[in-house]
Amino acid sequence: MSLSVSAEDAPVATPSTVIGPAHASDIDAILRLVAPQVEAEEALPRTPHAVARQLRDYVVARCGGRVVGAASVRLVDATTAEVGVLTAGTSTDEDGLLDAVLADAARLGAREAFIMTQRGERFAGLGFARTQTSAFPAKRDHDCLRCARAPRCRQQAWTRPLPSPEGGLRG
Repeated sequence: MSLSVSAEDAPVATPSTVIGPAHASDIDAILRLVAPQVEAEEALPRTPHAVARQLRDYVVARCGGRVVGAASVRLVDATTAEVGVLTAGTSTDEDGLLDAVLADAARLGAREAFIMTQRGERFAGLGFARTQTSAFPAKRDHDCLRCARAPRCRQQAWTRPLPSPEGGLRG
């Protein structure tokens, strides 16, 4: 007895998504990915120069060699990290990017991370809890109070504890 597989039943190989550090050649792709969020006032505008200056803060998701997502994280003080950019074509890629930047923040010694977002429900399902922007004075004083969008800002602060480098959540 022999089995035959038609072309339509054959498994289809799909390229896998790989997350890694961003490179200078990725700057235009990062800006293209963030553009819809900027237009909807869900993210602040970034220039190529600003992304280049902070390129070490970024990771990208690549699929078939193409940049399909980007995320950034930066320390705002010795114990707190801010997830800045987080954008991808799929929630799976976005979750992978988020995991990568949170792991990086924990490795740097951050005890908690926060994100400013209008998509709070999404982050509540990922272990984040809503808090006040005033809980992050370095963010508020450096960015929020200087922002031209402040009077109409709809962003909410969501925070989450990070695991210690040895594993387990910090208390």
